[in-house]
Amino acid sequence: MNDKEYEEQAWESKDILFPIDDEKTKSFCVLNSDERMQVIELGLIVREVGISQVKSLLQGKNKTEQNVLKKIHNKQVDELREKIKTEEKKYRLLQSSFTEEIQTTKLAVKEQQREIYMDRIKVFEEETERLKQRIEQVINQRLEFQNQHHEKLQAVAEKKEKEKQELRREYETKLDEYRSKVEIVNQINNNSAKKGQQGEDWIFNQLIRSFPSAEIEDHHTKGHTGDFSIKEEGRIGMLESKNYARNVNKKEVQKFYKDIQTNDQINYAIMASLKSGVVNREDFSLEFASGKPVIFLHNVKDYPENIKTAYKICQLILKNMDCFDIEKEENQHKLKTIVKTMKTNNKKLHTMVNNFQTNITSQLNDQWSQFESMIELLNIEH
Repeated sequence: MNDKEYEEQAWESKDILFPIDDEKTKSFCVLNSDERMQVIELGLIVREVGISQVKSLLQGKNKTEQNVLKKIHNKQVDELREKIKTEEKKYRLLQSSFTEEIQTTKLAVKEQQREIYMDRIKVFEEETERLKQRIEQVINQRLEFQNQHHEKLQAVAEKKEKEKQELRREYETKLDEYRSKVEIVNQINNNSAKKGQQGEDWIFNQLIRSFPSAEIEDHHTKGHTGDFSIKEEGRIGMLESKNYARNVNKKEVQKFYKDIQTNDQINYAIMASLKSGVVNREDFSLEFASGKPVIFLHNVKDYPENIKTAYKICQLILKNMDCFDIEKEENQHKLKTIVKTMKTNNKKLHTMVNNFQTNITSQLNDQWSQFESMIELLNIEH
């Protein structure tokens, strides 16, 4: 059956049952439709020839006829074998062609996929390069912004530091001026002030003399508010006096700090030891408690003017709190150093004034003696 006959042939579906695990049926099932038709056709031919020959043999035909039939049968078998070989050859050619076509298709698909992925890789590489350039651009911009910001911060810091130094110099000059004025006034009033410094009310009287325009209040009858308060210029100061022969101990200092911390209305505080010092603290020691300036004074009875000096220092600090970073130990140390220097200069000024008074008195006496000698020489009565 050729291809045309195969295409024009009418087909009918039949169900055929095959034994399981039979090698012949397995070989038959793997064949395509053409090959199956060829097997059926060859089988029918062989069957017809075989039946005819068997019938001839059964009917007792002669040997010659059997030989002829045998030759015919052998010829037909040879033809069928040749036909099978030809079909097998065609099948191998088709299989080879199909394998070659599959391989060619695989190579084509592989090449196509490679071109597609190469294009994608190229696109990704270009995108990566673009992103790298963008990242470098952003990094450069950030570095530039950071440099500019740092320069601005540095300029602002330098400006603030310059202003701070100028303010410090200005207020140090003012402190020197106030100190000189206070020392001169206190030295003039020193002798008259000491005459009434008797008894337990001495510190109260001294506060009244030192701060004539302030409101002085005695807190001895109240607890945890100090001994006295000084109200002036809208600020309230707490003053604690100690009349000990020995230095004021640590426990009293702790109580003093506790009173400061529990009184929010207090702006500053002064501890004045009348006849001694304060443990672990030098004269005019400056500290801060709850953000408030605290000054410790020694031997106030001998140097009553130190109360007003301490008051002035606290007032100056409170007026210029923005210029002092009291939370930093460095600034506290600087303030303590300044106050210590002021105390040393204060004592020097006292010595200088006393020496000056002694020298002036001596020179005046000498001058008067010379004047008297001159009068005696001129015989002038005086």
